Amino acid sequence: MVSMKQIYLITEGNPILGMGHVTRCGALAEAFREKGCQTFLVAGESPVSMDFPGSLLSYPLAKACQQGGWQQQDTRDALAKVMGLMALQAGDPEEKVMVLDRYDLSPDWVLQLKHTAHQVGYLDDYHHRISEADFLVNHQVGAEEELQPGGFYENLSIPMKLAGGQYALLRNDFRDLPIKELGETVLNVLIMTGGGNQKGWQEKLLQWTWEIYPKLEAMASKPVTLHLLTGAQGPLFHTWEQQTQNLQGIQVYPRMAADQVAAMMKKMDLAISAGGGTVYELAAWGVPTLALVLAENQEPFVNAMEKRGLVRSLGGHKRLDSQYYQKMLLSATEDLLWRQTSSRKMQRLVDGRGPERVAAALLANNNR
Repeated sequence: MVSMKQIYLITEGNPILGMGHVTRCGALAEAFREKGCQTFLVAGESPVSMDFPGSLLSYPLAKACQQGGWQQQDTRDALAKVMGLMALQAGDPEEKVMVLDRYDLSPDWVLQLKHTAHQVGYLDDYHHRISEADFLVNHQVGAEEELQPGGFYENLSIPMKLAGGQYALLRNDFRDLPIKELGETVLNVLIMTGGGNQKGWQEKLLQWTWEIYPKLEAMASKPVTLHLLTGAQGPLFHTWEQQTQNLQGIQVYPRMAADQVAAMMKKMDLAISAGGGTVYELAAWGVPTLALVLAENQEPFVNAMEKRGLVRSLGGHKRLDSQYYQKMLLSATEDLLWRQTSSRKMQRLVDGRGPERVAAALLANNNR
């Protein structure tokens, strides 16, 4: 029975990786929970995983990992800890499904964990080839093309492969949102670079945007507000507050609850964002976005989004300079047609029901 299923999601999060993995696993966990499953989240060393509401998940594994000092860089030790923790959990192995979402995945992970679970699969946005798995999920736009002849997944002998933007793993805050009504001018600009503020990009983007702030206000003929959302594992709020307290036009937000982030995005006219899962959240609200590639695995996703007219890419962080960034920002601000068109396309792509689709498919596959 579905109500007897135990779903284990093994993920990771830290100041370098940010919290994207934990967030999307939390969204998938919620979808399984809604279908009557008992859900466990193993989030390694990151304490932020504990911020999910108590009604959402059960945390015996996450707590044990944290108390045990599981270090992300020690792959062998991490696997051993998961195996040990799984051995302590009651329940029929035939009713257990394990979802892995870690960069250090290997066939050994899957083979070892198959001793304790009926099905083991993984979330993939880094082109892992693990034929020993029972399923894979790649929720990036463009990933569906990898299933076609000549694609990366074509000859990968995994029973179930779910790929494409329809599987975007977003929290319930982003489900079935109303159509975005864009104004003719850009009055609210959001800047966010994910949970870890990699390589200080929050500071750079804010500084470069502030340098052309007079132009943004002149184009709007009204006051413009720059909204800076500090990452869950980035600089402390009071540091940003001290740096910007005398600058009118800049609003800094502390570490916000998930529902508060969703509500804030709703008000934005334009966003500058890292090219990870946050882009999907902005897409759900129809917020025109300039996407910056901060990690290697973000590049194909951002490129596919730009190819479809969903975002404009700022390219990789190693090549981006202030002149090009400011040119792109001013161009997006002026281009009302692009902002309106991209907003409509984004909301047609993302309806927030990706986790529901993934959970339904995996449970149906597990019951065969």
